[in-house]
Amino acid sequence: MTDTIVHAWTGAANASTSTETVNGTLARTNLVPSPKPATGWVFSGGSSASFVNDTAFSSGGAIRVVKNAAGGYVFSSLATVVGGMAYHALLEGRHSVAGATVRLTVRFRNSSGAETYVNGATIAAPTGSIGQLSGTFTAPADAVDAVLFWDVQSGAATGTMDVGSAYLAIAPGNYFDGATANQQGDFAPKLTVFDDDVLGPRVQVLFPFLAAGTQTITVRRTAGGRTLPVRGGQNLYAVGGASVLDQEAPFGVPASYQAEQFNASGASLGMTGATSVTVDSADAWVSQPLNPTLALQVRVRLTSTDTLGWESPGDTVWTQGGSVGRLINGQKSGLKGVSLLLRLLHPEDAARFDEMFGTYDTTYPAVLCVRTPPNVPLPPVLFFGCRTPKRLTSGANKLVQYQLDGDEVAPPAPGLIIPALSRDDIDAAYPTRAARAAAYTSRLERDTDYTLTGLAG
Repeated sequence: MTDTIVHAWTGAANASTSTETVNGTLARTNLVPSPKPATGWVFSGGSSASFVNDTAFSSGGAIRVVKNAAGGYVFSSLATVVGGMAYHALLEGRHSVAGATVRLTVRFRNSSGAETYVNGATIAAPTGSIGQLSGTFTAPADAVDAVLFWDVQSGAATGTMDVGSAYLAIAPGNYFDGATANQQGDFAPKLTVFDDDVLGPRVQVLFPFLAAGTQTITVRRTAGGRTLPVRGGQNLYAVGGASVLDQEAPFGVPASYQAEQFNASGASLGMTGATSVTVDSADAWVSQPLNPTLALQVRVRLTSTDTLGWESPGDTVWTQGGSVGRLINGQKSGLKGVSLLLRLLHPEDAARFDEMFGTYDTTYPAVLCVRTPPNVPLPPVLFFGCRTPKRLTSGANKLVQYQLDGDEVAPPAPGLIIPALSRDDIDAAYPTRAARAAAYTSRLERDTDYTLTGLAG
């Protein structure tokens, strides 16, 4: 089913409640009338406060309080509630100085002005990176309104604290307001093929939108009748969207991608829609699955596929009186006893090829990912186990080939990978945290800026 999800203000932008409708039906209402820090927000424990634009916050900005006392708080504008109802509350924030402890508190008030404070758990305040406080809070029977507190319990009287993205609703879920992007579709991924002479063809699997309440996803690829998990796409954090780079995508055959969505409790929210792509490549590539930055284009020599064998393990059983036996066997195996002969394009690539099997200081499994075009009679994505690779060097031009004797094996655990784009690469591109925050409109945009791959060295 294709869902249309629309977000809207019920009145003036940034000064009214917000609604989320799914296929025309109201799904959630954010009851905080000014979820983006603007009017109605109050602070304590600081000498001054101001609004700062920061796209790392779901609301696009935050109240920044310059601390001059231990403790303190920031609370949202006033939301109208119904007594006796359970509400899901959420605030985002961070501190510049480590050591503080905070909790999410909801202050309910009745028509006479009497106040009731309901406190969440006290935790260490997030420092540097934005953290989220959330929980479920039940309003007293006579409650008529509420505010959300970023309630500081202890900590230094210096530095700053930023607080934003207030959400109060009967239905749990991620933050939204009337300006949150609308969504059209069944949350199927957007696929982009990248190709270069360094890492080879690969597919970015981008989920810009996911079902409300999604905390993590598990991404799978189906191709050639096989469904396999995408490496690096297991238990992938997905609040605000998610992306994974599939560097084991097959060549010349349709590959379909989709994900299963899970909430914060680990309960499945169902599968996304699927999107397919065919990666066109006439070349063969070999890589180390756990470190796909170790990748090389190679030539698969004709002798590699002269003889291909597999096994259906079992026994022939001879019954009394029978003239012939009966074969009882198990499932057919993958390729066994194969001798691959791979030619390097450049002799200087030999050191990189050797590194795929590890070094004196680095241990990798003796398994390579070999991807070949359809004209090579091998599985499109072959995980090949070889414990004794042989380097063959000959000729005046020092032609380098590798003889790999081994078997088709299961891939290493899909959750294990050294990502091509690291946090160090992103940090190396920007002199300050503020410069980095200003360069991107979202966490997802930052984490998919593959132009920075390898920048940190």
